[in-house]
Amino acid sequence: MAKSGSYVIDPDGEGGVKPFKVYCDMTDKEGFGVTVVSHDSENMTLVDGFDSHGSYSRDVTYHNTSFLQLAILTASSSYCEQFIKYGCYHSALLYNGDMRGWWVSRDGENMTYWGGADSVPFKCACGLNNTCANINFGCNCDKNDWNWREDSGLITDKSKLPVTQLRFGDTGVIGGMDEKGNHTLGKLSYRIETFNNCCVSPSRSPCESAPCKNSASCVTEYVLNSYHCDCEPGFFGTHCERGGILEIHLFS
Repeated sequence: MAKSGSYVIDPDGEGGVKPFKVYCDMTDKEGFGVTVVSHDSENMTLVDGFDSHGSYSRDVTYHNTSFLQLAILTASSSYCEQFIKYGCYHSALLYNGDMRGWWVSRDGENMTYWGGADSVPFKCACGLNNTCANINFGCNCDKNDWNWREDSGLITDKSKLPVTQLRFGDTGVIGGMDEKGNHTLGKLSYRIETFNNCCVSPSRSPCESAPCKNSASCVTEYVLNSYHCDCEPGFFGTHCERGGILEIHLFS
């Protein structure tokens, strides 16, 4: 059985996009492997001082991957998901279509539903079963009162993932009271049905196999599986395997 860890993957095979590094969790999702891609917007982040609809903007940058690589990985996976959460203090979210906040799909579309709402417009998870703080609205945050509330859930539509941008508003000042919110965006996860179709090689340093000889230092380079050897005095060659005096002939 394959072990969890960092791997270099090539989801569309030779001749397609360049292989790239991800984390493969082989113990998740009821025995299926899960490819996990991290990004720079995973920590809870405050939204304050942005009153106009969608005036707060946060671009999401995924580590070690391009959007084309992620699109190929999405197409080749059987299941994709990404967790999203908005915490709110008198800061509305979807507001029955008068949207103050939204997330942006990989194609640049402003999405009208929240995580956990199964693509139903202007709904958060609570809106599917009428359990929101105000049942006249589709999200807890849309009650828009002076209590901390939140809306969260999984986005699972493969055709829209990954999330590329977060937009929020309604975090100004009313009567001396400060409206505010915070957002959290989870890692991007893909289900792996067949391990060999995803994780093609462990992401290990090429220096782990100790290719350099005669006490030479192995230095990893910024090219996939590339390195060079820094030879000790008196040794030379690609792997510092040759000793003696290196003769240099000068021709005039």
